[in-house]
Amino acid sequence: MARFRSHIGTEDHKRKLQKLVNNRKLGKNTMDYSVEFNELKDLCAQREQERKGTNGQEPFVDSLPPVSLLAEMFKSQTSENDLEIIENVRPNTDVSRDLSPEMNKISRKRKVNTLISLSLKEEELTSSLENVGEQLFQAYSTLQSAYSEVQRLLAVKQEVTSEMASLRAKRIEILQDMKNPDDQQEVLNGS
Repeated sequence: MARFRSHIGTEDHKRKLQKLVNNRKLGKNTMDYSVEFNELKDLCAQREQERKGTNGQEPFVDSLPPVSLLAEMFKSQTSENDLEIIENVRPNTDVSRDLSPEMNKISRKRKVNTLISLSLKEEELTSSLENVGEQLFQAYSTLQSAYSEVQRLLAVKQEVTSEMASLRAKRIEILQDMKNPDDQQEVLNGS
């Protein structure tokens, strides 16, 4: 794992990731775990037999001290409340420390493959995010130009509307003058 970490972010890492991406796109199966899976299955069966022992009893139970003895051992160092907690605690059975090198190797391979898979997904999401950003910028530019066009058309409409109102007012004035020819005669005679 330490060797893999040293390559994160380097050109070698990018080249390996690109090779994996290309292999996946071509449909090539880059990882085969059948051998590791069989080894792990055999190892689990062997551990199960060792755990149960030859007579079907668990051999580790006798080697642990009883809970009351644990409580007595810690009595001088703890309070009464702590003793209750100690009596309810089960012995630590950390299986990861007892794993064989083969299981550690398999676990490491899976973690590395998971890390590579996550890196590939992150890279794909990053590129899709960049594409979405570009599309968003284009849409924003289009929206801005459309808004400018709408503003221009509104100004043209206002101009046409005001000119129509002016023409309508002149037309009404002319029609009113035509209705009252006597008024027009008086204006002509007065001048």
